[in-house]
Amino acid sequence: LSRSSLLEQSSNLLKVTMRNLSRPMQTKLVMLFVSTVTFVAGIRSNPVVSRLGAIQITVGGAASAFAASPDTTLVDFEYPGTAYERMVAVRKRVSQLSKKELNGNWETVRRNLLWSGGLKDLRSAQPGQGYTGHSFNDFNHVDLTCMVDTVSENENDGSVKGIVVGNRLSDGIRIASLSELGPGGSWSTCAIGCNQSPPRDVAHLQFQSRIAFKLVWVPNRGYD
Repeated sequence: LSRSSLLEQSSNLLKVTMRNLSRPMQTKLVMLFVSTVTFVAGIRSNPVVSRLGAIQITVGGAASAFAASPDTTLVDFEYPGTAYERMVAVRKRVSQLSKKELNGNWETVRRNLLWSGGLKDLRSAQPGQGYTGHSFNDFNHVDLTCMVDTVSENENDGSVKGIVVGNRLSDGIRIASLSELGPGGSWSTCAIGCNQSPPRDVAHLQFQSRIAFKLVWVPNRGYD
């Protein structure tokens, strides 16, 4: 069988099998399927791989179809707060930005980054109530994170060093997130701590989530 035929036949078999299973069993079966098909068919297109080796999810192909299925939720055992369908949609959006959309007036470019990340441009809102004027606008708030609703209420218990204890963001996430990119919410989280291994930043510790993309500042010749 060709790779495409294998994926198609396996996908159809999985969909039929899942109809009679409970939701927890559906999730486990999809994880097993993605892992098995990835191994057999040799899928290697933009993988996001759990360090536990339990699952491999690709931006294209069968795995992304299951991520978008209303009957299935893919869970990352290492970072279970990750909103996968939303993260994949965000990565697709940001990868499709043109050079023109990334080169010009900074506020226009920043607005494009916000839109790509599933965030509204809310510069007049109050901090904590959807304000995104700081997003991608300083050295720190540069990690675009997609998290499931159940972890958006999480606060910093002190594990993330260099930011305020508490750091309640749930209302802002709910207000500022664009719904069309899938379940969960988006936020431009603090990068402080991302240089450690494993990363000890807001995304990975407070929200137990992977980041969708990161803005990296590159200094000019005059460092101004």
